[in-house]
Amino acid sequence: MTDLLTFCKAHWMVLLQAVLIGATVRMLKADTVFPVTVKNKRWYAPLSISLGLLTGTLDHFYYGTPWRIALVRGLFAGFLPIVGHDMVVKSVLGAVLKRAGLADVPVGKLLSADDEKEPIKQEPAEPVPSTEPAVTNGKADDPTEKTPS
Repeated sequence: MTDLLTFCKAHWMVLLQAVLIGATVRMLKADTVFPVTVKNKRWYAPLSISLGLLTGTLDHFYYGTPWRIALVRGLFAGFLPIVGHDMVVKSVLGAVLKRAGLADVPVGKLLSADDEKEPIKQEPAEPVPSTEPAVTNGKADDPTEKTPS
């Protein structure tokens, strides 16, 4: 445990970059209100890795870190959100579904926001009788008025 804490203290910038990259990719998903979206899920991983390489490049130019170290840190920061999502989110959600008795439902189907879902089928509503008097020929029908027979 102390080794993990020592590692986190030594590489806190990479962990911060990974959190920011994960938040950026989440913000760009299609189900958010952010005006720029990435609609195809296959682009999430390359986007994360590209943002990681961008942070590595900025690390080189801003802090003067050697290229090899900066790019390795950037790749690590780009892969961390992908691995973290797969290991933490999907496994926790899978455990919750197992406890709820929904273990047969694929996790990917629950996490996807595809438009291919079946629409909810609703029965047509029965017409509700109106309490307003009906208007015919410009005159309102009075239900209390007797009709001539």
